[in-house]
Amino acid sequence: MKKITILFIFITAIWGCFSQKPSVSEPLFSEKLRPQFHYTAPRNSLGDVEGLVYYDGEYHMHHIWNSKSNDWGNVNWFHAISQDLVHWKHLGPSITQKNHANGDWVYTGTAVIDYNNTTGFQTGDDPPMAVIHTINETVTGTFDETQNIHYSNDRGRTWHSYEGNPVIKATYNDHQRDPSVFWFEPQKKWVMVLFENGGLAFYSSKNLKEWKYMSRFNGENGFHECPDFFPLPVDGDRSRLKWVIHDNPGKRVGYWIGDFDGYRFMPEQNLKHRLDYGKNFAAAQTFRNIPEDDGRRIQIGWMAGGEYPGMPFNQQLSFPRELSLKTFEEGIRLCANPVREIERIRTNQRSVVDEVVSEGDNPIGSIKSDAFEIILEIEPRDVKTFGIELDDLIIKYFVADTVLTVYQKSRRQYMQNTRPLKPIKNRIKLQMLIDRTSYEIFGNDGRIAISSCYIPKSRDDEMNTSIKFISSGGQMIIRSLEVNDLRSIWDNYTYNESNLEVQ
Repeated sequence: MKKITILFIFITAIWGCFSQKPSVSEPLFSEKLRPQFHYTAPRNSLGDVEGLVYYDGEYHMHHIWNSKSNDWGNVNWFHAISQDLVHWKHLGPSITQKNHANGDWVYTGTAVIDYNNTTGFQTGDDPPMAVIHTINETVTGTFDETQNIHYSNDRGRTWHSYEGNPVIKATYNDHQRDPSVFWFEPQKKWVMVLFENGGLAFYSSKNLKEWKYMSRFNGENGFHECPDFFPLPVDGDRSRLKWVIHDNPGKRVGYWIGDFDGYRFMPEQNLKHRLDYGKNFAAAQTFRNIPEDDGRRIQIGWMAGGEYPGMPFNQQLSFPRELSLKTFEEGIRLCANPVREIERIRTNQRSVVDEVVSEGDNPIGSIKSDAFEIILEIEPRDVKTFGIELDDLIIKYFVADTVLTVYQKSRRQYMQNTRPLKPIKNRIKLQMLIDRTSYEIFGNDGRIAISSCYIPKSRDDEMNTSIKFISSGGQMIIRSLEVNDLRSIWDNYTYNESNLEVQ
């Protein structure tokens, strides 16, 4: 109890550091600090990504949402859908405090499609969509954490509480939350990974309702909230499957690679790797039920801690990314790249190919944009540094040190990110997604990712920033350089604010 109470106070204090009081009267989705191609809630504060699942042409996404303000609290689930992973339609609150007698907070969980109707919830032709999530008994003051089920028979438009809740009762006075659930076909059962008592507990069930404890993975540091667990082929070879388990302690998503026999996870080595090295990437989850002919593992994370002064909304989500396992000199690592659907919003392409560049040259000329993508492949030769200057934001690669550094000149001490990035076949590749208040940078086809939020200091009234290529020292060859404007996903988007009411 004491630990949970302290954690609640800590989260509330941290959230208060970046909560914002709305003060603008601009129409929704046209505000200056509204991200243009990153998902945001219409109003109020969002949090952890929840319940990612695909069904019959729709990507379903839920996230934590404060129904009353831009601060942390009043924790409900909010539901959005997409047909292309880029453009989202807000459906409104889904699993809410009003679904529970005491009005307790609705914490993180998973959505699944019960194709075999193991739950018995199905009433029509469509299989039931079920979410398994944590309830934190905040209102009652016990802070007990139980696991509960809600289900839908109309493609997630309305939700019903399972009358037998909770399906896992609180057995610890410490953390017991954030279930990650999937169907394990080889043994015809559901598997749950639960952050429990300082480790990760594995449970199994035949019907999502009755759960049996199987095993435990302790990992490291004893704090593993918002876990996710899934298989991936190594180097695209489906005969070489490995299992990835990742957690989200704070804003540091980490992962282990290993094997799973249906009962226990066996890491190849008890060494945790970082997935994203930025300052604002947390609570990441992946979609369940992606069609086999697609085969991708698609992830979305919460870009936690961004600042949006005066806005009616608070916080944003990452752009969806595809995960893969690739082999490097140091071993197998998890890589992340923006999903290919980004092509849908690319426009006004400018490109440079096979051009020798010296210090002071700016081969892309004078470009301004408020939301854009830069794809860059460099053969360094004898150049010392190269990169991109975006007014106050600097993205620079140091050739001798083989490190990539990203910083904001006006806030360098706080904002700097530096990560090793060795050339591959004497080339460095970077893909950069720059929005009005955030950046996501992917190095060497996803070997590293750096995701952070920032407050722009020198953009013009239209929120445009100047884009400039920079270098120092000798020469390099730009094998390819592409700059694409990214169209706003909110163009012509309207939202009925009555849908924000918690039912």
